[in-house]
Amino acid sequence: MSASYSLEIIDSVQVDYLGNFFLFDYSTDRKLYLGKGYHDNEFLLIDHSGVVKDTVLLRQDGPQAVGWANAVGFQDQFMTIFDPINGIVQMDDEGNIRKKIIIPGEYFFLNGYKGKPYFKLGKDIAYYRPERGKANWNNVSNLMEKSYQGTILEVLDTLSGEVRDAMPVPNSSKYHDGKFHGWSFPVVLKRGAFWILYFKGENQFYLFTEENGMLGEFKTVKLNVSNWVEEEGVVFENALKHAEINHGLKGGSILEIILMDKFILVAYKKGVSREELQNYNLQSKEGKDALSKINELFISVFDFNGLKITDFLAPKGIHLSNVVNSEGQWVVTKNQDYNGVEEDFHTLYLMELIED
Repeated sequence: MSASYSLEIIDSVQVDYLGNFFLFDYSTDRKLYLGKGYHDNEFLLIDHSGVVKDTVLLRQDGPQAVGWANAVGFQDQFMTIFDPINGIVQMDDEGNIRKKIIIPGEYFFLNGYKGKPYFKLGKDIAYYRPERGKANWNNVSNLMEKSYQGTILEVLDTLSGEVRDAMPVPNSSKYHDGKFHGWSFPVVLKRGAFWILYFKGENQFYLFTEENGMLGEFKTVKLNVSNWVEEEGVVFENALKHAEINHGLKGGSILEIILMDKFILVAYKKGVSREELQNYNLQSKEGKDALSKINELFISVFDFNGLKITDFLAPKGIHLSNVVNSEGQWVVTKNQDYNGVEEDFHTLYLMELIED
């Protein structure tokens, strides 16, 4: 018989900030949270008591200018972004550029990524692989097919400037079956020599191990949940029709994977079938609220070998993150809309996995 677990809110912290707020990362060394503020170029450094210690503004012009913060997180204790124009850029707490790592060659990105801007891989660094060459936006289907055929990561030798590919799409993934399944939204997580890859639209994830600065074989870990709603794949020539073909259903998705001290938590929704979805008016707030109640958020708990331990419903009224603080607590944000309140501050919930 499997053990029974639940998530309990152990404590809460009020962040004195008015406006939209998204939690991104945590620095164990500095004991600071990293959040994004109301504007796309405003980032907040927040201490354990909820005080905004510094506001980092990304400048849009001049010698300190950066473009688009594609992936954001702490690296070596400082806020670092993957800027598709300038490469990897590390900022100080006043928004000045401390360091740049130039990505060689001509490249572009088809979409944004979440998570760390780069990962250390032996003596090299790995980051989400950009598309190489010039983008032919007149043939989106071909762009997407080439993207599917590429690896998830690119690795840079910072001494020689040479790059190589790493982490191919696993052959057990639907994104390897020769069809178009929409943008894959890959997310990579790393702790020591332990790596995880997942795609938003799949009900499985992948474990990788690192040896001697190289990624080894992967292991596919299935969620094994019932009533998962799968979107239909299409041939690449019909890539632009994918959304139309899947209109009227909401596919299942992994929303976050959280690396706790001893467990892996997978936050997911099973999706909603066409038969169920047609009963709701998604143009109205009432319809959207009703839909959210049937497309519930679940948590699966795994050990670090990929063995599933249990499933349970997630606490309601939260905005997810994959942030874990130095106390081993999963940190999420209170959803004010769900709770029917409008406050001039934000609340962080500190949660722990409790065995019942």
